[in-house]
Parts: sequence; C-alpha cells; structure tokens
Amino acid sequence: MIALTLAGFWYLGVDAFGYVNKDAQGGLNLVFAPVYQLGAGFCTMCIAVTLDWTERRMVGLLSARTRSGG
Repeated sequence: MIALTLAGFWYLGVDAFGYVNKDAQGGLNLVFAPVYQLGAGFCTMCIAVTLDWTERRMVGLLSARTRSGG
C-alpha cells in the first residue's frame, strides 16, 4: 500500500512539473499538487489504520473463539 501510494505521488509530481511550461496557468499545478498529495496521503493513512484495526480485531476474535473451544 505504501509503495503504491509513493508511486502515485511520484506520478502526480512528474505530471505537475510537466505542465508548468506548456500553459500560462501551469504554475497552478505546483500549488495544488501538494494539496492533493497531502489529501491522498491522509486518506491512505486512514485506510491503512482501518485495515490494521480490522485485521487485529478479526485475529483477536478468532483466537478467543479457538481458546473457548467453539
């Protein structure tokens, strides 16, 4: 998940810098790209924490079930 997120950030950065000289408003990419990167990073963190919490809860429930014998 981290590698996929970093690859997406890299692509967005390359894409943002690629449009700077092609258009008069291309410099706005350099303003908004970091905002999008921070937003995507926060969403990825939330997803990772939620998946980790869910996995730990499921493992805990499974181990409690096997300890109780049923």
